[in-house]
Amino acid sequence: MESKGAVFWLPLLLAIALAESYRVGLGWAEPRSSKFNQLRDDYEMGNLGFDPLGLLPEDPKERKDMQSKELNNGRLAMIAIAAFVAQELVSKDEIFEHVRPCACCGSLRRACLWTL
Repeated sequence: MESKGAVFWLPLLLAIALAESYRVGLGWAEPRSSKFNQLRDDYEMGNLGFDPLGLLPEDPKERKDMQSKELNNGRLAMIAIAAFVAQELVSKDEIFEHVRPCACCGSLRRACLWTL
């Protein structure tokens, strides 16, 4: 089972590494400059220039409100993932174990009368 996990984790780690490398390139000063380990003066935290739908407001107050909402949604998502992990540790079942179809009847495992 663990060997199947490598198919998921290796591409995920590569994608995270690429995204973080891009972010570091945008926000941090060149390593050979005198401002080593410092943010660029024109860097705005969280703004990577990716807004294909044009949802970022132009008004500074509205922009700050949207950034606060994004931050709070991200925090809520992290709490939800922590709850998933806690549930898995307590129940010893995989997080999405109940989503798999039942082998005996094909329905979702929690809906099958034979596995209740």
